[in-house]
Amino acid sequence: TAGVFAPVNNAIGVARDPLTMKIIFSEAMNKTSVENGFQLSVPNLNWNKVAYSWNAAGTVMTAQYNDLVPYGTNVIWGMDSAASDLAGNKLLNSSNVGGKFRHCQALQQPGSGQ
Repeated sequence: TAGVFAPVNNAIGVARDPLTMKIIFSEAMNKTSVENGFQLSVPNLNWNKVAYSWNAAGTVMTAQYNDLVPYGTNVIWGMDSAASDLAGNKLLNSSNVGGKFRHCQALQQPGSGQ
């Protein structure tokens, strides 16, 4: 199962540079099935800009969207039932992973002029 994920549903003010989502699973997962089951909805989505990384145990997936997302955008993300563990068991609570959240501007670095 997916026990912890971030950002949580209805979060407001999530940093957008880069847009990062993380899921912590209770056991090692089939990485390809989880990546194929990952869902993201942003304006003008470019799947080539999504990058996945995993911890060594295969229990934590981080997805980053490396393209600009307009300020104030409502982002919807989640996981579909394609995700499975290494034994091929489907992720039971896939529909409970993710949610929607709103972006804020990236924090200005002191002296950066941005």
